[in-house]
Amino acid sequence: MAPQTQESLQETMRFDVYEANLRSGELRKHGLRVPLEEKPFQALVVMLRHANEVVTREELRHQLWPADVFIDFTHSLNTVIAKARRALNDTAENPRFIETVGRHGYRFIAKVVIEMPKAATPPDLQVIVKTEGVPAHPPGVEIAPWPNSAPAGSAKNGLARTGSFKAGVAVGATLIVLVILTIGVSNPWGWRDRLLGRPTHAIRSLAVLPLENLSGDPAQEYFADGMTDELTTDLAQIGSLRVISRTSSMQYKYAHKSLSQIAQELNVDAVVEGSVERTGNHVKIRAQLIEGPTDRHLWAESYESDLRDVLSLQGNVARDIARKIQVELTPTEKPAQAASTQINPAAYDAYLLGRYYWEKRNQQGLKKSIDYFNQAIAIDPNYALAYSGLADSYHVIGNYGIMPADEAVVKSEAMAQKALSIENNLAEAHAVLADSFTTYHWDWAAAEPEYKRAIELNPNYSTVRQWYAEYLNAMGRTQEALVEIKQAQEVDPVSLTTNAVMGRVFFMARQYDAAIAQCKKTIAMNPSHPRAYVYLARVYEQKGMYQEAWMNYHKSRVLMGYEPDSQADQAPPKALDTQSFWKQRLAWAQTDLKHGRNASFDLAVAYTNLGDKNRAFQWLEKSYQEHSGWMAELKINPMNDPLRSDPRFQSLLKRMKLE
Repeated sequence: MAPQTQESLQETMRFDVYEANLRSGELRKHGLRVPLEEKPFQALVVMLRHANEVVTREELRHQLWPADVFIDFTHSLNTVIAKARRALNDTAENPRFIETVGRHGYRFIAKVVIEMPKAATPPDLQVIVKTEGVPAHPPGVEIAPWPNSAPAGSAKNGLARTGSFKAGVAVGATLIVLVILTIGVSNPWGWRDRLLGRPTHAIRSLAVLPLENLSGDPAQEYFADGMTDELTTDLAQIGSLRVISRTSSMQYKYAHKSLSQIAQELNVDAVVEGSVERTGNHVKIRAQLIEGPTDRHLWAESYESDLRDVLSLQGNVARDIARKIQVELTPTEKPAQAASTQINPAAYDAYLLGRYYWEKRNQQGLKKSIDYFNQAIAIDPNYALAYSGLADSYHVIGNYGIMPADEAVVKSEAMAQKALSIENNLAEAHAVLADSFTTYHWDWAAAEPEYKRAIELNPNYSTVRQWYAEYLNAMGRTQEALVEIKQAQEVDPVSLTTNAVMGRVFFMARQYDAAIAQCKKTIAMNPSHPRAYVYLARVYEQKGMYQEAWMNYHKSRVLMGYEPDSQADQAPPKALDTQSFWKQRLAWAQTDLKHGRNASFDLAVAYTNLGDKNRAFQWLEKSYQEHSGWMAELKINPMNDPLRSDPRFQSLLKRMKLE
């Protein structure tokens, strides 16, 4: 590709409703600036110059990055093209502008008009101009001079028109003033808001999309993810704003979808996107706010600070976004106020790595998260967030059975209490204590105030709303539980856990058809999520649909990697009666017990339905001793209905403080 000339740098390239101005380096839509970073803009210009031609990936590399710069080229170029597409509201699947050509490169497929500076074209000539590096007639490209004044007539005609011209100007000016006044007063179709850069629709919900890592180092991905999390957390504390949780927004990290499409899928009024660039201990954040329904850019700003002041930087971004969308903040909503606390850069780095691995939610990731949180505490013994991170890690490890529950609970509670002794407004720490009171101590009276405090501190923390819904379920407050789990789903719509738990809440409320529909919806979102199959199987067995129940139990066990058992995992007969089905369920539970898995509650349920109440109560007592998660819902669980009239069951409820 030929280099650009000084003359070519004055060009304006127009296509559809967009224009790219090479002199200012700006992309505009309907005359309004569309924020686009330097590399994506450069890539777009290269493709515009060669419209309807394939621009190879190597050609783009040569144009965008010096030969002596080392980058992860594939990832970097994919990111650049994704940003360019997003600015144009374009997609790879249904391209209007940028088409992917196999493994070769990209092609700009819309018609392009390149306007040259006036100086490049004599005023008395209307010709097609050829510039260096651009063919005289490249396919799909028109090159034309910038608009000139209309040809001048004779002096005599000009004098004759002077009077009528002045009168026309006066009438036109009057009409313009009237139109402006009308727009100013009536604001038709939101024009006044558009002119002033205000939202044309009230913004009551938004999503923070994953911030792009511009550090040039893929190993810094955790830092960009961590900054996304922190900005999301800051905005989520604004009670009047629904902020989509990290779990759902992270699904769009590498999605080639337009911002308006993402906003529609997440059901939000606006999205925040941007980038993070870290050089040593210097951090630069670029953020922009886009109105979802109209794809209008409402605001964009850059922020820079030392890593020690990153909390202030994050607070400034959140505060400016809140101001732009005209949210009235209460005195307790601190995230939109700049934080004055400085942090130790090394401790903050370790904390972000801890959160990065905690989000993986597997055994290896959880153990790494504990190591990094401990590193952060070793550097800064008063780092409240690191203690809160440890509390989260131990809590999940105990729930997953990676560590004995009694050992995990002691550590989790100690870390949560330590975090709150340093900083009492950490929603996550309050949430861990609340769930520990529910699932392990069965201290229902102590649990609810902690749930409510966590929700007050962060109304958009979907995990605590999910846990609170399960608590309300256990208390028999099923309608409240349904309201709470629906709110959790609103802020975390694509979370598999939240959607699966909603199916469980419907099941406990004995709304079996709704439970089946919700479990199937969760499975459709991800057919490899075993928890939804378990809940679906439980619903089917209550409805006496044993064939369907068997198939879903079997599927869940395959997905969890459980060892096959010759008796329990054989193909089901064509018709399962009650007795044969529960014998199968008993065999599964015995297999689990043999392999060291917690199976006491399932053994109790199987013996209950086989009519052996004595053994059922033996295993129910064992489940009580083990603090099985299913025991918390003993008061309302349909699986325990055949035992409710037995005095032993009533005694068990009293010991659990459920009566």
